[in-house]
Amino acid sequence: MKLNIILLNTAISPQTIIASAILIQVCYVIISVIGLRFIYNRSRISQILLWYSVVSTLLLLLSNPFLLLTKPLISIGWSFSQNTSLLLVFLTNIVFLTIIIQFTGRVLHSIYTHTLTVLPALAIFLQEPVWKITLYTFLIALFYSTSSYTYFFTETDPWPNEERNRRGFIFISTSSLLLSALIGILTK
Repeated sequence: MKLNIILLNTAISPQTIIASAILIQVCYVIISVIGLRFIYNRSRISQILLWYSVVSTLLLLLSNPFLLLTKPLISIGWSFSQNTSLLLVFLTNIVFLTIIIQFTGRVLHSIYTHTLTVLPALAIFLQEPVWKITLYTFLIALFYSTSSYTYFFTETDPWPNEERNRRGFIFISTSSLLLSALIGILTK
């Protein structure tokens, strides 16, 4: 009896990676907007979320793989490469989510803390190079350590742990986990 081995192509097309990244951004914005329900000072955070969603989405829409899909409809003389686009989007995520976390209670009390912890896993699912995953992880760890350090040297706790914060924290954490699982399944 002869054993037939089928070799599967494990490479993911650039269009699939960019489409997955767009899905990630849309889900991050939806998760963040729903999280606004649990925050009292919404006006500043909603402005940051607006800029976050516009900048991160534009970076992906101006990527070469996405523009190739829309070439008959949209013709732009330049675009970002897939690698540049993903690097800029992940760095944008880190910067904007860091700002949002700082304004909503820092690492120890913000309901958005877990949105950053998912980013390195999402980079792995999108087959980013090891140096980028290491960079993202380093930047997130640096933010966590400095945010926690500055918190411990304040005299009072400006963000009391309330039931509303706990529900928001559970929602954001669970949504971030489900997002990473969904992208892992879609990019398999």
